[in-house]
Amino acid sequence: MKSTVFQPNQVKSHTAHAKNIFYSVFATSRGGPNRIRLMWHLRRGHMTNAVIAKLLRLNYLTVKYHLQVLERNNLVIHTGEKRNVTFSVSTFFEINSGLFDEICKIKPELM
Repeated sequence: MKSTVFQPNQVKSHTAHAKNIFYSVFATSRGGPNRIRLMWHLRRGHMTNAVIAKLLRLNYLTVKYHLQVLERNNLVIHTGEKRNVTFSVSTFFEINSGLFDEICKIKPELM
């Protein structure tokens, strides 16, 4: 799956779009709390699905599902193939990370 990479000069035109994505993925969906916890770990650096599952104490397939949702929304990217896949935050997430921090402050019970 190919992720869209936004350049800094494109951010202003995508602010409403970014806000919609961040709120729908993290604040209003049922899986939001797990995705928030997952992103906190990914902010530290590249990780595999198995490492994330162990850190979060979640099933491997649950983490895989959440990573797919995050990747579909251009919030994470992956490198490698098959068993050597690592995930990290996308440029789009980094540019709009203030929205993520805002959601975490508004909804501390999600963390």
